[in-house]
Amino acid sequence: MVLDRKTEWREEAKVVAVGCGGAGAVAAITAPDVGAKVLILEKQPSDTPAHTKHTPNTRRAGGVW
Repeated sequence: MVLDRKTEWREEAKVVAVGCGGAGAVAAITAPDVGAKVLILEKQPSDTPAHTKHTPNTRRAGGVW
């Protein structure tokens, strides 16, 4: 979902990952294991099969998961 300034929405979650880099992804993946609902907020565009558009800090730093 793309939000603009006129969009209003309401979600509840026990874990909110702000950014889906290495740390955010690990939190989002492991939190449901203990029953937590997760909300991921990401400002970068998604990757497509043809283009890498999402460049989190882990990727920029040359890190490998």
